[in-house]
Amino acid sequence: LLSPHFPSSYGINESCTIVVGPEIGMITAESFHTEEGRDVIFVNGVRYHGTQGPFLVVPRGTITWSSDEAVVAAGWKLCRISSAPGANNSCRWAADGKCDEP
Repeated sequence: LLSPHFPSSYGINESCTIVVGPEIGMITAESFHTEEGRDVIFVNGVRYHGTQGPFLVVPRGTITWSSDEAVVAAGWKLCRISSAPGANNSCRWAADGKCDEP
């Protein structure tokens, strides 16, 4: 799952909602940089911003993203973690979706 325009910076006043099903499994942030306190992603109701993204979280329901009208940053890349024994947990296991602009 990628923020808009990743790996380039996301834009101002962007928002989206990603509906996740149980098949997504555990995710973790491979790359995460947003404007501290302003541009946020919510996973399971937990607010992530700055350089601290989700780590080994199983999302339920929706993931929401929004940026404000000022500063932008590099954005985020959330990767699926395989639970299969011996699996390579690099980001090539990531979901192929992008956070679509409204």
